[in-house]
Amino acid sequence: MDALLEMLGEVWRWIAYSSAKVVVLVAVIFVIQLLLREKLAPKWRYALWMLVAVQLVLPWAPESRLSLYNLTPFGSRESGVYFGLPAAAATSSNPSQLDQQFEAASAAAASDFQTGNIIAVESPGVFASIGAALPFVWLLGFAGIVAYVIFQTLRMRVMVGQERFLTDQSALDLLEDCKEELGCKVYLGVVATDRVRSPSLCGFIRPRLLLPRGVIDSLSPARLRHVFLHELAHLKRHDVAAGWLLAVVQALHWFNPLVWLACGRIRAAREEACDAFVLSRVGGGENSEYGKTIVQLLDKFSTPRRLPALAGISEDQSQMKRRITMIAQNKTYPKVWSQIAVVLMFLIAATAFTDARGKTSSKKWDRAFATDAAAVGQWASVDFVSEMADFKPGVKKFRSDLHLKGLSLFQGGGTSGPWQWSKGYLYHPGDKAEGRYHLKKIDGADYMFMEWMSGDVTIRGMKPKYYVLKKQAAKPAAKMAKSDSSPVGQWKSVDFVKDPKNFRPGQKAWSGNLFLKGVTFKPDGKTSGSWTWQKNQLIEPKSKYSAEFMIQSSGGKTYMFFPWISGDVTIRGEKPRYYVLEKIEGKSGAVGAVLTRTSGSGTHYGQAQKRSFVVDPKVVGSWESIDFVKSVSDFTPGLRSWGGDLYLKGLQFKENGITSGPWSWTKGWLQHPGDKSEGRYRIKTMGGVDYLFMEWISGDVTIRGMKPQHYVMRRVAKKEKSK
Repeated sequence: MDALLEMLGEVWRWIAYSSAKVVVLVAVIFVIQLLLREKLAPKWRYALWMLVAVQLVLPWAPESRLSLYNLTPFGSRESGVYFGLPAAAATSSNPSQLDQQFEAASAAAASDFQTGNIIAVESPGVFASIGAALPFVWLLGFAGIVAYVIFQTLRMRVMVGQERFLTDQSALDLLEDCKEELGCKVYLGVVATDRVRSPSLCGFIRPRLLLPRGVIDSLSPARLRHVFLHELAHLKRHDVAAGWLLAVVQALHWFNPLVWLACGRIRAAREEACDAFVLSRVGGGENSEYGKTIVQLLDKFSTPRRLPALAGISEDQSQMKRRITMIAQNKTYPKVWSQIAVVLMFLIAATAFTDARGKTSSKKWDRAFATDAAAVGQWASVDFVSEMADFKPGVKKFRSDLHLKGLSLFQGGGTSGPWQWSKGYLYHPGDKAEGRYHLKKIDGADYMFMEWMSGDVTIRGMKPKYYVLKKQAAKPAAKMAKSDSSPVGQWKSVDFVKDPKNFRPGQKAWSGNLFLKGVTFKPDGKTSGSWTWQKNQLIEPKSKYSAEFMIQSSGGKTYMFFPWISGDVTIRGEKPRYYVLEKIEGKSGAVGAVLTRTSGSGTHYGQAQKRSFVVDPKVVGSWESIDFVKSVSDFTPGLRSWGGDLYLKGLQFKENGITSGPWSWTKGWLQHPGDKSEGRYRIKTMGGVDYLFMEWISGDVTIRGMKPQHYVMRRVAKKEKSK
């Protein structure tokens, strides 16, 4: 039940957001129609109005700098939507005052949460109660309209299905002539019935032409031809399918009068487009007779009921005067205006079918670092919840896989992910988004509730949800036993296995190259790599994570099962895999180098080295990510090869060797202090534009020995400061 209520809330927020956004699009199209009403052909006026219906059913829109909604308050935090805070905090212009109010609200939430009394930061008032009821009110209206439309449509189909097809051969021959004239090859059955009061096209899968009884006898063959041509125009233009789209839009947005007004405009424009289509086929001399046909139908037959499955010739009497005027004029429109209409539709789609970019602060994160000893360490994700109070230890509410597997917070403000942190806050430099974290102790375990600052929060103004992360305790390192000297010496890698039980001497299970070629264990507890060891424990210095290595003899040889402590182990909580090392006999006391794949300097490729800072004026500034390629030569300006979203949005290089992300830099190099990894960057000028190629040093590089791929970034031009 909770999942259904949560889903209803999400749907309602999407509907409300879309319904608010459409105000801008309707206004834009209304102005265009007003200015170009006499220049655009009816089919283009109809197409422009249909953009409104399309926008209202789009479940998602990409962010864009070109979006119209960058100029509006919809979905932005600046609009005053601060969930869980008193109104005074949302409207305060004093940042420190706002922060103090946030701290007070968070402290109250934390206290209530630990005592089991929390539901919200403050007790809901009248507006909060109304807001909570809105999704249910919307659902009732939506269900009522859908039920009515389905009932009336099925009722119409049943009644029409009981009628016989028309057998008047002269009328059927005339219909076939009209179909041939319009190039329409779809079978169309004709039914004379008392169920409709005006000629109408019914259905779009197996269409039927419904004629009121007596219409064939009351109309001359010439005017009956006009009726057939008009209904066949609806068939060729797929207007019944468009009618169903309008029905869906009106059911979803039944509470918005502007949507009903727009749908009325769309139906009126549809009839004008059909009239123009017919007149373009019959010739200019018949426009007067065609108009008289419509007037005669209005005089003798009433307007049909409006159902999405029907498209008739006389649907809206309120627009009839304009239709008759346009039919009488039968204007021709220059082709240049058709080309202009195509450009307008493209521009509107590009600016209205996109969302505003997140309106978080574009300034650098200037929050002073404050340490939080309780936050430092490794955290593994265990759940994803709407409210902190929804979390129950041992019960996972989120049904799918968790996107964020875990996070490590390091001393100094760095993390194992793209975020920076200060006490109580996490900041994403790429998205320029800041969220809070809350630490709770529940049943003796430490949990972190991390606000997930997605586009739903930064753009649509929705309340953030929470990743729940559980703190992972590092294994205590055993005291060094001087009597245990069995690891001391040089070891060479012979295999890589999931479990020591999988190893068979003389049979290599790992099919690829072994990244770790070997390691030397020294008597003082150090190794030729970055690890240290104590007794049978291997310790990874960055995360302080320790794992047990095992030594066994087989066939006269000594093997060590060396645990590979990667991010999958320290962050995601997975079990380590093992390098199988064979001892090189006769060199137990020698101090050798790590026999690894090198970058040319005798070190691991991707392993950070001590480098003095060298300034590079060409790299200083802001860069935005535009592609991700396997090699530098794969990049072509203007063509994007990476099909998905770019994880790294961009990077700012500052003059003192730091960046807007977790990296530091010196000329030609980027270093990640958390991962202790480094990669090269290079700048190339193509077509007069500077591009930065940044080696992406992932686990595929540092662990599996693969070649690094490259982020491609383009320099962001500095905005001219106003004098």
